[in-house]
Amino acid sequence: MKEYKLSKGWVITTFFIATLFIVLFAWLCIYLQQQAMIEKQMPVLTWIIPLGCLFLVLLMIYAMWDAIKGRFVITGNSVFTEYPFSRRELLFSEIKGYRVDDQYIHILPTTREKKKLRISKYYGRSQEIIAWLNTRYDDVDARESYNEYREMMDNEEYGRTEIDRAEKLEKAKKTASFLNFTGAIAGGWIFFWPQPYKLAATVAILFPLMAALIMRKYSGLLRLDVKDKAAYGKLNFAFLGPAFGLALAALYEFNILNYDKIWLPAIVLTIILGGLVFSGRNLMPTKKNGGAFVFFLMMLFYFGYGFGAITVINCGFDDSAPETKKVTVTDSRSSKGKSYSYYISVRNGNATDGPLELKVPREIYSTVQKGDEVLLDFRKGLLEAPWVNVRTSDGSVSAVHSHR
Repeated sequence: MKEYKLSKGWVITTFFIATLFIVLFAWLCIYLQQQAMIEKQMPVLTWIIPLGCLFLVLLMIYAMWDAIKGRFVITGNSVFTEYPFSRRELLFSEIKGYRVDDQYIHILPTTREKKKLRISKYYGRSQEIIAWLNTRYDDVDARESYNEYREMMDNEEYGRTEIDRAEKLEKAKKTASFLNFTGAIAGGWIFFWPQPYKLAATVAILFPLMAALIMRKYSGLLRLDVKDKAAYGKLNFAFLGPAFGLALAALYEFNILNYDKIWLPAIVLTIILGGLVFSGRNLMPTKKNGGAFVFFLMMLFYFGYGFGAITVINCGFDDSAPETKKVTVTDSRSSKGKSYSYYISVRNGNATDGPLELKVPREIYSTVQKGDEVLLDFRKGLLEAPWVNVRTSDGSVSAVHSHR
């Protein structure tokens, strides 16, 4: 029998981090209870947040227990994983194969009635586990990749001889590498430093459409996929780079006052891109590679592209004369997700009767206070979706890139 557990270094790290969080959450719970006694009739302070802190303390205790208790064992005729409150076992005859990702080793059962085993790669001697599995079972991802490769090598559509097909596949992979790199650059260009603006926007908008046309040309040798091991070329970043860049530029830079003129063109552009991709030969997701879920996920990303592209076209290509008004800041706030977002509220005499909350860059947020004045540039929008740009009262700092 062989036993594998979390390496000592990771056990120490887990205990150190968990202890810090336990102290933090326990202090926060006590502090909030004291505040609740001062601020009476505040159930958030009295119950909700303290209960959340208690749950997190218990979670950290479980993590420490799991670091000691968790193990993977190979016996004479089976393997099993054991955790504080669970144990899963598979006989050797019940194992179909295995796959390895960045964090875990997955041991897959032959039937759906059995559950797969998942072993952390942070276990000591995890490479020994992989080597043991490799001598007895198939690497499922490698096997699927080989089957895909053989299907392409046996398909005369890709060339008259197997050598021709292999050369075309190699060319497709090199094309994928170039398009992925260029797509990531296009997305970063439009979001981080779009200068000149219209050129950066044009490249980001047209690039996914061009990539879709190139993907169709290769009839399945280029695809979108999430698998690490794939025989064909993957074009993920050729689409995701511009899609993320355009969507983030649209959300962070422009304040649209009315989206009615945005939604329909965004949906149409989404359908155009999706149609170019999925109508191509061998490009529609099948049950084998994710089916409906992968199709939905791709269309969601394509909508991000469509929304971002249409918003950038409406605002970034709008050369209409602005109607500028000086208004007073009534409030400001920031919110934190994966990054900080900044907002100011102003008295607005144009778009709405009440205060208008607008996204602004940190440069404006940090320089204006309640009662200060800012300039609002109201524009019609190229697609007739009205939007507004915020500038400091002296016009020196603008919410929209100054090089637009």
